[in-house]
Amino acid sequence: NYKDSKMEILADKGNGNYAYIDGLPEARKVLVDQATGLLVTIAKDVKIQVEFNPAKVGAYRLIGYANRMLKARDFNDDTKDAGEIGAGHTVTALYEILPPGVSLDGAIDDLKYQSPESPDAPEPAEEVAAGLEFVENDELFTLKLRYKLPDADESIKIEIPVIDEGGTLDQASDDFKFASAVASFGMVLRDSVYKGDSNFDLVLELAIVGSGELRLSLEAIEFLEDFVQYTLTANVELAQANANALLERSDLELALALTRSSVHVDRFRKATKRAMAIPELAEVAAMLDERMTTGLNFLARVRMPQPQPTYRSEFIDLVRMAKQLGSK
Repeated sequence: NYKDSKMEILADKGNGNYAYIDGLPEARKVLVDQATGLLVTIAKDVKIQVEFNPAKVGAYRLIGYANRMLKARDFNDDTKDAGEIGAGHTVTALYEILPPGVSLDGAIDDLKYQSPESPDAPEPAEEVAAGLEFVENDELFTLKLRYKLPDADESIKIEIPVIDEGGTLDQASDDFKFASAVASFGMVLRDSVYKGDSNFDLVLELAIVGSGELRLSLEAIEFLEDFVQYTLTANVELAQANANALLERSDLELALALTRSSVHVDRFRKATKRAMAIPELAEVAAMLDERMTTGLNFLARVRMPQPQPTYRSEFIDLVRMAKQLGSK
């Protein structure tokens, strides 16, 4: 028991930081990559508040940070202690958001005195007349930040409105995808009621893409696996399409894709041999087999440098271990 909770209390009381270092990658991350943020304070008593636009958000939930919550009235109270921000320090907070009108499936009771579905609900003009302020715009939420300079006693407030641009998960940054993987992993491990369709496979997919691992050959791996599958099942058209896509890659990337995919070399050879016996696939299969051989021979001659382990690659290994244990 490493008493993580006690270390957190000590760090909070001393306006400091704590870390558990279990190996060289974590030591490099804490003592090298993040050292500046730990040693140079650029702002103190930093508070963050998010105000969602009820016209765009019907319900929301902050994922994690349960012990970091402040009362709403404490945001403007400069006597309330909060956290420090160091140079280069970043914080990621994930919210689950539901648009207005989406059912919460019994998660909360219906309101007694008002209902968004009520035909008698007042129009905006009526709300203003009733003394209620109604603001109509395209903003999804407003991010409010309050902080003090290191030698100041009065806080400074910043407000940043945010508009939902309708982006998909595929368009999100690698950092966002990896953060989503970490949050999903925690909910899967705890069997959270909020985990939805999350599982170890989804966590692995998000983590691998978010870490940049195999970024070069992810598509090549998919093309390779599909080529083998469609060739062995005699789907000539799709096999040819995937073979042509593979031939657009370099010899080295073809070989890396084969070594990192679920397809073994002998299975690939079996597929190309069968493809060469099919007139429509014979030429493209022969070219693919020749180029793959060239790439594999290059890998055999040259020892490829192994990437240094990072906390992201270690997280991926941890998820794979958890998946194996869970399957048992």
